[in-house]
Amino acid sequence: MNPYLLKHTNTIITPALVYYREILNSNTEQVIKYAGGPGRLWPHVKTHKCAEVLKMQMEKGIRCFKCATVAEAEMACIAGAEAVLLAMPPAGPTAARMTALMKAYPHIRLYGIIDCEEHLDIYRSAALESGVEVSLLVDINMGMDRTGVSAAQAGALYRKAAKASNIRICGLHCYDGHRRESDMSLRQQLVDQGNREIFALREELTAEGLSVDFVILGGTPSFPCHARYRAEGVYYSPGTIFVNDNSYATLYQDLPMMPAAVIISRVVSHPGFGLFTLDAGCKGISTDYPMNSRAALIGVEHCTPVLHSEEHWVFRMDTGYEAQAPVVNTVVYLIPQHICPCTVLYPSILVAEQGEIVDEWDITARDRKISL
Repeated sequence: MNPYLLKHTNTIITPALVYYREILNSNTEQVIKYAGGPGRLWPHVKTHKCAEVLKMQMEKGIRCFKCATVAEAEMACIAGAEAVLLAMPPAGPTAARMTALMKAYPHIRLYGIIDCEEHLDIYRSAALESGVEVSLLVDINMGMDRTGVSAAQAGALYRKAAKASNIRICGLHCYDGHRRESDMSLRQQLVDQGNREIFALREELTAEGLSVDFVILGGTPSFPCHARYRAEGVYYSPGTIFVNDNSYATLYQDLPMMPAAVIISRVVSHPGFGLFTLDAGCKGISTDYPMNSRAALIGVEHCTPVLHSEEHWVFRMDTGYEAQAPVVNTVVYLIPQHICPCTVLYPSILVAEQGEIVDEWDITARDRKISL
């Protein structure tokens, strides 16, 4: 049975991104339960970039949000968040845009991250120029080697930031996106190993009289591992888990959240015997995974993708199943392997409930600029 089946699709322009409200609500409630309450969560908004999703989370008690762009941060401010973290190092006009956001929303706690003295200098200059105090977290490299300073070197940067004018250093940001082991026990062991170092650093800085108000831990795969740490000032920052996708649903049996998003497409051609073409080209679904694993097709089996171009995705039926190719105009439901980069391919999200399209939500922060 197809849990994503829509009753009326004749007027839907394809490809289209669809969120299923019931699944989104269920996933959010499960995440809150895992976390031990909404106050423990500091979720990332980069998967959905949508003010309506953020408001739905706020209605369930989540008040703090993490962002990848200043536009996402502005979206969270407009929606009425209590605290917003820009989890991206400053570059170009980023720091100036953040101080402008701080001045526009003085009642909201806004934070940036740093992992080197250059970042500190950038934020300090922006703070002095704008006349505001900038709150910062030190970004720790947990082993992903993408951003961050090692825990061994983080103390020196933290102390330096604590002495900087117009800067308030107040915590640690610890993202371990490389923790993707499907074996929960192994993932837990490795998360525990990294967290011991983080909490030792926090104790060391606190013993020196420095304030380490909070520590933000993890992403989606490591979320259930970090959720065992219930110390004061510890937050968890999963992102994709609320919407979920085929990759996480397949790999992590300890995270039983269903994918809440699909891309619906149509069969537009039969270019040869056993071949069928969908209108979900590269402009309709992300291509950061190999072609044979970019999406799971719901209700269409025994086929293999053979060509993926801008507007077309061609599949070949397996030997013996050629005559079962779906007919032209058939609606096909695709669960993306990676939902996050699919979001920016669409200006809006169709919202389904009880098999009907009931609403349409703008992808508010799809662009990198809203007003600032």
